[in-house]
Amino acid sequence: YQSHFFEFRDIHNGKIFRSHELQTHVQYEVILTTGSGLARYATGDLISVTGFEKDVPYLAFLGRKGAFSDLVGEKLYEHHFQETLHEILTNDLIDLQGIFLIPQNNGIEKPYYLLVYESVGCFEITENQLQRIEAGLCRNPYYKQALNAMQINPLKSQKINPGSTQKLRNLIQDQKKIKDGDIKLPILLRDNQLIQLLLPS
Repeated sequence: YQSHFFEFRDIHNGKIFRSHELQTHVQYEVILTTGSGLARYATGDLISVTGFEKDVPYLAFLGRKGAFSDLVGEKLYEHHFQETLHEILTNDLIDLQGIFLIPQNNGIEKPYYLLVYESVGCFEITENQLQRIEAGLCRNPYYKQALNAMQINPLKSQKINPGSTQKLRNLIQDQKKIKDGDIKLPILLRDNQLIQLLLPS
């Protein structure tokens, strides 16, 4: 932090802040100016502040800016969905082989998000859990506004066939030539090929 200059863009309102102006638990994109002359490079890294030591913030990496969905202006980020899942399904994640959020917009009904999951055995996500997950997503003011204005329909869920997550992993690994153990599955899916693999017509 003594060799480069950092700025931070609030992901919700676009305002720019310097490091000593940051607030805890607000999400920012990092903008970097290096000592070697690279000026105001938006890194795409999303962070939040967990605390300060004097005026120097402690930063927690949340994810990449590109991993988000925007059907009607709701700006739903993958890391927010992941945080919500861990909060609501803490004790049930062991019963899941995979869980994904898929934006749905077929032009016939209002857009919505579909929570698809592959479970171990007979585990199923309850209606109460689904409502709590949606309440967590509503901490994003743009998602909440879109839902309240009835621009999008409420969150839905669907259990997928056994083995679907492994097929998804194999396809991504083959496409990107990723070694075993290095692959990290996306949680927010927008790629039609991956979606068709999980939800065949």
